[in-house]
Amino acid sequence: MKDESPHPGIDMAKIPVGGGVAGVIFAVGSMLVFLFGIPSLWYFLVLAVALGAGIGVVLHFTDRAR
Repeated sequence: MKDESPHPGIDMAKIPVGGGVAGVIFAVGSMLVFLFGIPSLWYFLVLAVALGAGIGVVLHFTDRAR
């Protein structure tokens, strides 16, 4: 039977983070915690940056063609 009491930890959904500098600091900090906690995620970061840069270059040149 499932326990109905709430988890005593911090609920990430309840932390108010807006845009601007505070949001960037929170996002980068969260990313670094996961990257240093799970070292195999570095491969996904490198792949995501390379893929994003490639898509950005393609969009840049295709948008200028219009």
